[in-house]
Amino acid sequence: LHVRSRRQRQMCIRDSYQRVWTQKKFNAFGSLYYRDDLGESIRRPLADEEGTQINELDRFAIGPATGREWSDDGRSSLTCDRGPRECFVLPDDAKLVFIIIISCNQGKSLLEYRIAVGHREKLAIESRICAPKQLAMLYGPGLYQPTQEKRLDAVQSYLKLVSILLPSDPSLASGHIWHDDLHSENIFVSPKNPTEVVGIIDWQSTQISPLFDHCMDPAFLEYDGSPIGDSLKLPELPENMKQLSESEKNDTIKQYLNKSVMVAWRMLVKNKIPSQYAAMMFENTTKGYLLLLSRRLYELGELQFRALSLDLQKEWLESNTNEEQKFPLSFSPEQEIEINADRELSALSSEVMKSIQQRLGRIWPDKALAEHDDYQQLKSLLAQIKEELASELVKAPKKKAEFEKFWPFD
Repeated sequence: LHVRSRRQRQMCIRDSYQRVWTQKKFNAFGSLYYRDDLGESIRRPLADEEGTQINELDRFAIGPATGREWSDDGRSSLTCDRGPRECFVLPDDAKLVFIIIISCNQGKSLLEYRIAVGHREKLAIESRICAPKQLAMLYGPGLYQPTQEKRLDAVQSYLKLVSILLPSDPSLASGHIWHDDLHSENIFVSPKNPTEVVGIIDWQSTQISPLFDHCMDPAFLEYDGSPIGDSLKLPELPENMKQLSESEKNDTIKQYLNKSVMVAWRMLVKNKIPSQYAAMMFENTTKGYLLLLSRRLYELGELQFRALSLDLQKEWLESNTNEEQKFPLSFSPEQEIEINADRELSALSSEVMKSIQQRLGRIWPDKALAEHDDYQQLKSLLAQIKEELASELVKAPKKKAEFEKFWPFD
């Protein structure tokens, strides 16, 4: 039986699973294996943050990472460094300076792990001319168009930036095992008590990673509104509710309830699991978002990464008065113009894809999947939308091939 309401789902998780996942730290990054399935050269004993082997679990070991980011879209065939990577964890009260200059064992292993992520993305980009299509924005003539050169520039920038992007809070850098896809279909509860979890499925892509690399907010909260931030102010319904149409009222109330649940969740985590909350707040920083984007530069994110790198340079120049601490990147006037122009085009690309989603409504192919009964209608509508957009965006016959190349639905 799936968890029914958002409130029930929140109650299921709040005092058990995520608290344990946050508290339990391991001394290596990688994925969990049966020990006997790994050769000695590529396995690490399952040990806690102090390096003490967990004897009651000695049939398990930590081996090469097998998370989705290491296997999606052909990455599983890449010959790259997948670990495992030793992670020597400092106590939470360790001196900040040791973390900042990456001179301790923990910082070194974390840095090596994150450099391996960059080299993986670089290899993936170099191995394929055209990255996989996705549904976040529509690419093509008159819109943003990704190139291999832009993606390589983004990943090379990441490799130069990574040492200053890592969080200074040692509690965020330790290794944690975590379920990063807690949507409603992966959580099963007791028929008699909907707040009693009897099983969580879909663990095959789980790995031990730094806390800031995990998904801190459960997917079952289904929140897609504006960022919450640290204010945790409860939302309010607009004063003009009575003047809204029935559909507008329903949408407004839905957004209000979703945000209320998310704020309540964040307040709960802030009070009960401080490290998890700190990871949430770090993810909302420029550095945190750059680290998030760096894991998917092959198929998506190079535009945002380049734009945020430019923003980070400005933040750096404003906050670092010591001339010896130079920003690792430099941008020519031409590069700044290109990045800002791409930023504007990406906003248009996102709006076009949103308009397609709104037009399709209920039959939108979420996760690129369509219900069987909707397929013919969806196919017909998409063909119509494609023809309309092509006539609007393609101004020259030679651009038709570009439009066809980037159209993601055929």
